Parts: sequence; C-alpha cells; structure tokens
Amino acid sequence: MMEELAYGLAEQVRQLNSVALKGTVEQTDYAMARVRVRSGDTLTGWIPWMTSRAGGDVDWSAPEIGEQVMVLCPSGDPANGVVLGAIYQTAHPANANKETIRRTTFDDGAVIEYDRENHALKVILPDNASVALSSSGGTMAVDLQGGITIKGDVTLEGDINQTGKITSSGDHVAGSISLQQHVHGGVQSGSGTTGAPT
Repeated sequence: MMEELAYGLAEQVRQLNSVALKGTVEQTDYAMARVRVRSGDTLTGWIPWMTSRAGGDVDWSAPEIGEQVMVLCPSGDPANGVVLGAIYQTAHPANANKETIRRTTFDDGAVIEYDRENHALKVILPDNASVALSSSGGTMAVDLQGGITIKGDVTLEGDINQTGKITSSGDHVAGSISLQQHVHGGVQSGSGTTGAPT
C-alpha cells in the first residue's frame, strides 16, 4: 500500500514538473509542421507548434533547430505537448528594446519594422533581394498616397498615365532622341516656329 502511494505521489510530481518544459528544438519535420524538443534528458515526440492563425487565414513561422522554446504538456505528458513559442537566449537575443516597435529580423539581414510612436515603417533588404507584388487575376490596383522617394534606378513595363507636371534635373531620352541634346534644322532666327526634332 505504501509503495503504491509513494509511486502515485512520485508520478504526480513528475507530471506536474512536466506540464511546462523549457527546451531546445532538436529535430524538425516541416512537411508535417512538427518538431521534437530536448529538455534535459527528455526528448518529446513529434509535436506541433502554435501559430497566430490556422483557419481561413494561415500564418507560417517555423521553429528552427537550436531555437529555445517553451512546451506545454497537458497532463504532464510530453507526447501530447505543444510548442508555445520561442524564448530569447544569449545566442539569439532580443532584436528591439522599445515597446512601440514591432520588428522581424531575418537571418539573411532583412528587417521589417514598424514604430507606432513615430508612425514609421522600415524595410531593409539584403543585396540582390527582390520584391514581388502579384495578382492571381493578372491585374492589381496599388494606391500609394503621400510623398514617395526612390533612390536608385526604376524600370517600368507598360504605359504611364500622369496628371500634374513632371520636373527633372536630368535629360529625357525617347528612342535615341535627347531632350537636352537634340537640334532642329532649318530654323531661322525670329521665325517663332521650329521643325520636328532631328
């Protein structure tokens, strides 16, 4: 009787100690959206991780091997565990230190940040990165309002419809004809009209 009671108490203590485990992702199965987590001598089975949306809208942000996480184990059974989320660690510290900033930092150097205090959205991309906006129907409306500054070359395919004036400090070239460098032949001083560009 005493042995059974001692075993029961020991099992309850074990279960309580296993309700929440801090561990490190040791194995991943991204095709099935499952990971195995090592916590001390315990290696969980293949368990899912929590995400912000998994219904009509679905988010994907997969844990990586070596990432420190917290595992919730109903009834203290790691086989039924769920990864609650990641925990900052020395090797991967917090990437911001202000409550008004939401920032995602990627391993290749890309950063997406919004600072609600300053109403500022910042996107930093590494060299040779690409940005794609596409529509499944082939057409898309993009509405950009406010002042826009672009530093670097811009390539457009398609027509441009514009209202208002265009001010340029550089030359405009249509085909091989330069707005600043082309000349007109057959023009007489004071005639008031010119011929077509050459």
